[in-house]
Amino acid sequence: MKRTTLIECAVFTVIGAAGVLEALRLGKQHNDLYQMMGPGMYILGLGLVLLVAAVVHLRLSGRGTDRPRDDGVSAAMRRRTFGLVALLCVNNVLIDVLGYAAASVVFFLGAYWLSGVRSWVQNLMLSLVSTAVFYAVFVQLCSVIFPEGLLF
Repeated sequence: MKRTTLIECAVFTVIGAAGVLEALRLGKQHNDLYQMMGPGMYILGLGLVLLVAAVVHLRLSGRGTDRPRDDGVSAAMRRRTFGLVALLCVNNVLIDVLGYAAASVVFFLGAYWLSGVRSWVQNLMLSLVSTAVFYAVFVQLCSVIFPEGLLF
């Protein structure tokens, strides 16, 4: 079995276990503030999904041979993936500064550009619509409180 597979499974297991433990810890808090702002049970669900994914990944990767094989990922796809990871890190900082709405527009502009949408008009329209849809789903339907930044 490859070392990278073991590392991937270990990361999934640690994050999944931390999610389950945090959900159980938060579930014991019964005050009004928690009920209003608490994450609900989705952390428990995500933690369990990560634990199951670790087991499935470990089980399926054990079926292959030990010889090296081409993973089929091109250099362009690797650059795009690292670009999206960098964009997520920038978005994490921008949310505190700009607030959710403005940071999301910037994030979606970058994400659509990295995904191949090169027309700025089309990119801007997709970004605005995506931001509005995410805002409507999470704030209006799920009552999630998004952070307000220094500017908005």
